[in-house]
Amino acid sequence: MKILFAHNSVNLVKKGDKVKKGDYIGEIGNANGKWIAHLHLSASEGLSIGEIKSYIINWKKSKVEKYYQNPKDLFSGKDLFDVPIDEGNAGYDWLQWIGNGYHNGVDYNGLGGGNTDYGYKIKTPFDGEIIESSDWKGGWGKCVVLQVNNSMKKKNQEFYDSKSKGQGWTTLEDWVDGAREYRKERDEALEKIAESEDELEDADVVVDSLTKQRDEALSKTDKLTGQYRKLVKSQNELNKAHDLELSRLKNKLTTEYNQKLSDLEEKLVVCEKLKEGAIEMLEDTDFKETFKRQEEIITDLTTEVNGLDIEIAKLKSSENIIKNALRIISNYLKKWIK
Repeated sequence: MKILFAHNSVNLVKKGDKVKKGDYIGEIGNANGKWIAHLHLSASEGLSIGEIKSYIINWKKSKVEKYYQNPKDLFSGKDLFDVPIDEGNAGYDWLQWIGNGYHNGVDYNGLGGGNTDYGYKIKTPFDGEIIESSDWKGGWGKCVVLQVNNSMKKKNQEFYDSKSKGQGWTTLEDWVDGAREYRKERDEALEKIAESEDELEDADVVVDSLTKQRDEALSKTDKLTGQYRKLVKSQNELNKAHDLELSRLKNKLTTEYNQKLSDLEEKLVVCEKLKEGAIEMLEDTDFKETFKRQEEIITDLTTEVNGLDIEIAKLKSSENIIKNALRIISNYLKKWIK
């Protein structure tokens, strides 16, 4: 069985080292900044270093289970670290869909989140030999592969164990008959599993599509919410400016109205005084007599002016007659002299 410790910041062992359970083999890293700091750990059997390094692309779940085993069935996070650790919740868990396949291991993260676990020392959960310790570059970062002597428990081993103990498979014939019975049950079960896996994969695709749509909707919602908040803010600013301008105009109009009202009141007072003065003059007897005499004088003057106008007209007529007579005499004298 091969245990892979990936994304390390530092490898504390080298290829060929023999290690005991509890020895430190590396420190948590972020694959040279590719990821948030965490440990990716997988347990596999039957794969070469190159095959492990090539990872899984579009493997069916059954194929992943064939070559990999859930690390949490083999040991606990307490066997790997000196501090409490999160197993699979703050990263990808065992057989979780990651977009192009099923996660073949477990991600271990510090409880503080983010890069707070960067540099946590990693311990080996088994005795074994280091068969790889190098920087795999890219998203792998520095990696360590531990070769463990014990083998992974096969999926069918528990079935054989139960049959052997519970049904007394002791002879070769018992095992052959039992194997035939199991093979039939296994083939039927595998067919159902394959159908279920296909349905699950289709469901995963639908879930991914719905998740993408949800994320896009949330993103649009966030944008619209931001725009709405800006509009509300702008509207509030406009309302404030409108109220301020309205108050200013109201004050201005009120001032102008009060001023005009004051002016009109003053003019009204003057008019009242003039009215009172006029009434007093009209009621004054001396004023009435004086006014009557003035009217008589104006009438006499008008008559006199009219008489003068008549006299002036007569004079103008006599002047014209004299001018005509002089012109005739002048013409006569000019002829006599010649």
